[in-house]
Amino acid sequence: AELSTALKDMINNALVPEKFVEVELLESKIDDLTEDYRKNMFERLKASSCSADGSILYSTLLINLERIGDDLLNVSEKVREV
Repeated sequence: AELSTALKDMINNALVPEKFVEVELLESKIDDLTEDYRKNMFERLKASSCSADGSILYSTLLINLERIGDDLLNVSEKVREV
């Protein structure tokens, strides 16, 4: 829920130049959350409480969500420059 909330907030604020600092902080939070989620996934994988195939899909999803955060930050930077 935290990750989806952070992404939603970024989407809502990326086109508002005055919200750049907030978007920047949210992008950093997304990076931290995805890293935590990835570490937890590896712990579940080690404990055999999830499958390798599921872990690959989950990891791919985390990578893509992190990229969306990066892209939204780039959009916000460009909007601020205009």
